[in-house]
Amino acid sequence: MKKTWRPGRILIIRFGAIGDVVLTTALIRQIRVAFPQAGIEYLVKSRHAGLLANNPALTRIWTFESGLFVPLLRTLCARRYDGIVDLQSSLRSRIFAFLIPARRKVRVRIGRLRRLIFVRFRRDGCRTVRDVPDKYLEAVRSWGVTDDDGGLEIHPGEGAEAVLSGLLESSGVSPGQKLLVLAPGAGRATKRWPPERFAETGAYFRGKGFAVILVGAGDDTGVCHETEARYPHLFVNLCGRLRIEETAALLTRSTLLITNDTGVMHIAAAVECPVVAIFGPTTRHFGFFPFRASHVVVERDMDCRPCSFHGTSRCPENHFGCMRGIDPGRVIRAAETLLGTEGE
Repeated sequence: MKKTWRPGRILIIRFGAIGDVVLTTALIRQIRVAFPQAGIEYLVKSRHAGLLANNPALTRIWTFESGLFVPLLRTLCARRYDGIVDLQSSLRSRIFAFLIPARRKVRVRIGRLRRLIFVRFRRDGCRTVRDVPDKYLEAVRSWGVTDDDGGLEIHPGEGAEAVLSGLLESSGVSPGQKLLVLAPGAGRATKRWPPERFAETGAYFRGKGFAVILVGAGDDTGVCHETEARYPHLFVNLCGRLRIEETAALLTRSTLLITNDTGVMHIAAAVECPVVAIFGPTTRHFGFFPFRASHVVVERDMDCRPCSFHGTSRCPENHFGCMRGIDPGRVIRAAETLLGTEGE
């Protein structure tokens, strides 16, 4: 009879980025269900640790800053792990996984070559759609971990809720007012729907009685200001003013998020906030659509898509048709479909 493996301590490795860390949260829960007795620890960059705070399935979170990981590595090497799950599959994560002793080690298969072939030649390789959380799960199926059919999860905590309440009150948002969030930023220029179209969409819903709130990281400040400037005093601009946990708390209260393909989209999915996601250079084949959440993806069927995996600084075809060809009316209709107000 095959002996059941009962690990005492497991380390999950995923350094970043925001969306990628959020996409691991289903697996954290699934590992906890499979091994209720185990200590489950997580190694992540400090700036993303808030995504994992208050997660009941984790027993410890290890954080580090880029370039300052040697002392931490020594500490982890002394932890005597039974299992290591590398969900980053980068050179650095492989070094960590190689050097830290453990009885069993597994690594996610990203499929970088298949992805490259698909982007360059639009040929088979990524045409079978597999959500990223399912790829993560596949890495540990040999351990007996199974799908629980659940989605992603984030736990903002009472502190984040209190900070958010203060910000909303000071910004003039009335208690009980419906909240609609816009996230016009993205890490690469080609993943950004034009800010003037976000502004027009936001103005429409402001006219419907929503408090329209702009969110984003510090790097998104410019595009959020550009969106806000189209309709001065119409939006509440919280870009750069919220920590990750507070953004999650905001989305927990919100009726809808309208966003580009960015990390905020996955945070919304994790707190069950309906999402309208606008996709340009990237497509569903990479597995990054909102996972097991109420959503509508707005995109154009174009022969040049996908043109990249993460987006680029400029359109390779010099027309940016994948984004410019999406008008505000189409996004508004998608939003109203989710809100159940289409035709009103």
